[in-house]
Amino acid sequence: MNINQINSHESNALLSNEKAIFAGHELGKVLGTGSYSFVREAVHIASNQSRAIKFAKAKAQADSGCAQTGCFLSRPLTQMTGSYGEVSLSSREFLAKQYERFMGIACDGWLKIHEMIDAEGQTAAVMNLSTGRPLRQFIQEGKTDLDPVKKAVSALASLEKTSSSIKHGDIKPENILVEANQCFLIDPGYSGQLICEHNQELSVCMTTPDYYPFLDQNDQSALGLILFEVITGRNPTAFSPAQTGTEPTLKISTALRQTIETQRLGNNYFPARLYSLPAYLDYFRDKLPENLASISLKCLGIKITDQKELECCEQFAGAVELERALSRF
Repeated sequence: MNINQINSHESNALLSNEKAIFAGHELGKVLGTGSYSFVREAVHIASNQSRAIKFAKAKAQADSGCAQTGCFLSRPLTQMTGSYGEVSLSSREFLAKQYERFMGIACDGWLKIHEMIDAEGQTAAVMNLSTGRPLRQFIQEGKTDLDPVKKAVSALASLEKTSSSIKHGDIKPENILVEANQCFLIDPGYSGQLICEHNQELSVCMTTPDYYPFLDQNDQSALGLILFEVITGRNPTAFSPAQTGTEPTLKISTALRQTIETQRLGNNYFPARLYSLPAYLDYFRDKLPENLASISLKCLGIKITDQKELECCEQFAGAVELERALSRF
């Protein structure tokens, strides 16, 4: 099948494992699918090099040209409206915005983006193929150590040295591919303007609140939560204090409570998940080495005081400094 035979209303054919030719690539099996996109294995015909091609899904709503997906209004818009919400957005525009800023980036731990293609009713990103498995699978199997997280931090440090202004914006165990000797960060988030339903241009933040509870682009906070999860098997933002059955020995300081409440505008309840930290740290005390817990907390901009309070503090200056802190382990 030639891709010229497929239009945006017939793209279910692309979602199958049926072989097809697309922009000089022979498409192979489907590697994964999400709410707004899917990925297929491919071979670049001219060079015989293996590739992965991420396609934007065809419009789910013929009248609006937008695909429905979870999309949270970014902080500037949240401050104006006092809430957050789900919107419908253009999946093709999102995929283009998601990857165009990584064109030309050649850093360890990042899959090279070879080209962006917008043709024949399709938008696609062509990148190197990784044979790795998501860190999430290792966590579920109880086969985790710090190495994948350290490599993810090194990938961010490598990017920071090249372009300190670029953030991933959606680091989570699903987006860290673990290979034998390296890891790759995939599927970056996005924060900025996007065309949404009814042709409205809105300021949106495409990310995962479980790892970005303030709905921002703070990759360091996400890494701190992932460090906790790799060590204990549980993300603090998904932990219920009711599981402990006891009063936590640690308390939330007034300043930290104010920081959390400042971000809890309208219905934005995600920052409140950090209130589970005292019970979480108590519950997993035996699993959490004190020095590693301190590093994870510092990633979140939090420290434990001598008065046994969780207090605000400065995060690491950047991924390079965090990389040095983790090198001791």
